[in-house]
Amino acid sequence: MIKIIVIYINIGLLLKFNEFDHKGEMKMEKKIKVLGIACSTHKSSRSEAMMREVLKVSEQYGAEIEIIRLSEKKIGVCESCASEKVEKCTYPCIHTDNTNEVLAKIVECDAIAFSGAVHWGTLSSPFGILIEKITALENNENDIWKKTGREPLEGKPCAIFVSKEYEGASMAIGQAMWVLNRLGFLLLPYAGVLKPAVLEKKIVRFGARVLGYDQLDWIPNTIRLHGRNLALLPLLFFMFDDHAVDEPRS
Repeated sequence: MIKIIVIYINIGLLLKFNEFDHKGEMKMEKKIKVLGIACSTHKSSRSEAMMREVLKVSEQYGAEIEIIRLSEKKIGVCESCASEKVEKCTYPCIHTDNTNEVLAKIVECDAIAFSGAVHWGTLSSPFGILIEKITALENNENDIWKKTGREPLEGKPCAIFVSKEYEGASMAIGQAMWVLNRLGFLLLPYAGVLKPAVLEKKIVRFGARVLGYDQLDWIPNTIRLHGRNLALLPLLFFMFDDHAVDEPRS
């Protein structure tokens, strides 16, 4: 019985949000917006290149994509208004720089891909500053939902892309995944994608092919799957509304 219900829901989603063209290919009626946020201090980083590969796949699945480079934005350090009094942490944020421009893009999108450099075991400072500013969305989510009809953060699929050597990058990804989960984002399976920087060297990639070393083939495969999932998973959440669900009380 449960399997029948699940199949019915999935078919309903396809019929509600999609149609098929004369070639039998799926066309998306609901335009999914996938936002890429490049958190590196470099304008053309290896991590951003990975993220762009993901967004290219999302676009192939019908998503509308947009990329924001935090290095090109002026976002001031959070003043920790909430620590003084929760009500002082408002949205829009009190800062008149590019903070509210970026936060508005996060509210409008359906899924997010983050990329960033690793500095001493953490993602570079633009990511940390943005996370602190996102507190304004998390703290005012009910007001945002009433105005826009959608959650600003909760349930939005996301993934993180980093190009660095293992130890520090693993620490940075783990920390970022923890905070994104606490903010309500939906982390995709294998959400933290680490590509060793040494693979950017052509001689290394050539040597791996000659030796038949395929242990890192999971990276391009995961990038492809993330691009697909960021574009399609949001469709599963439009028919559900947490605000209409009665929470169990103990």
